[in-house]
Amino acid sequence: MEKSGVLVARTQAVSEKYRLQHRTKEDLIKELEDEIREFENKYNGKFEDVFGEVKDPYELDEPDDYFNWRDSLEKWKKL
Repeated sequence: MEKSGVLVARTQAVSEKYRLQHRTKEDLIKELEDEIREFENKYNGKFEDVFGEVKDPYELDEPDDYFNWRDSLEKWKKL
């Protein structure tokens, strides 16, 4: 049974790697928009409204959300 679990995990990893390597620009835009929308729903607002006054993100309860949201917006704007 253990070998089949390993095989399933390896198959999923290979499948995910293929999906990531072959996604289109439109796929990437949709993923970023979905991620941004999740943050907007979680924080009930736009990034600028929620974090616009932040001087030091490391003082936040969730600094990772700040950086991930900011990075998603920057990537989205570049596309």
